[in-house]
Amino acid sequence: MESNLQDPFVLDERFPSVRAMHFASRSSFLVPLFLACAWLPSCRSAFTMDDPALAFARLEDRLAAASVVSLEFHVTAEGAVAADLRGSLRIEGEREVHLRAQGSFAGQDVRLSSDWETRGRARAPESARQLREAILVGWTRMGILHNLARLSEHEGIDHAEGGVREWVTVGSFRTESGRSRDLTFDLSVAGRPAGTATLKLGLLGDPMRRRQTVHFPSGDMRVVEEYSAVSIRP
Repeated sequence: MESNLQDPFVLDERFPSVRAMHFASRSSFLVPLFLACAWLPSCRSAFTMDDPALAFARLEDRLAAASVVSLEFHVTAEGAVAADLRGSLRIEGEREVHLRAQGSFAGQDVRLSSDWETRGRARAPESARQLREAILVGWTRMGILHNLARLSEHEGIDHAEGGVREWVTVGSFRTESGRSRDLTFDLSVAGRPAGTATLKLGLLGDPMRRRQTVHFPSGDMRVVEEYSAVSIRP
């Protein structure tokens, strides 16, 4: 028996004006939906880790090209050096850097507040780029604790005058079994093995957590860095 039911999206060709209105109506609904979806993180392409070394390189490229990088962090360490610090990092362009933290480091209470925008001394464009690179590459490769430790000793950001990529290097990338977004790698400082880190990346490739073992002559330091409210704006 032939059914009298019709596909609701199949219209009688004898009424072209109605057909045109129908598809215009559908299009007016789909276009804003598509545009809205393009802005939602849940609609963007999921991050993949088929090549761990490439995934890490893409993260550093995103950070280098970003107009704004901001995050909050909680850092704990035990072993050779103990630490418990909470703070935030915000970088806008090449001249504005805000790094703040408070808590304990090496048995001392510390409160850090550094603002490179209002120090009162102008930085040349190249120097500003080097400072930005030193902070971001230092974060991805060594973790944020390294430069926090320097600030607690009233020292500046390591290699803020350039050369951070050659000074601290990473390699032997791999993913942990059953944890496809846990990116593990070895790190070397000044050409010498310095430790191993595992960086957990989110669905879109943003850093979420870092677990690291750093080798010192006095013993190992085990570090956990938790990142939240991470924003990397193009």
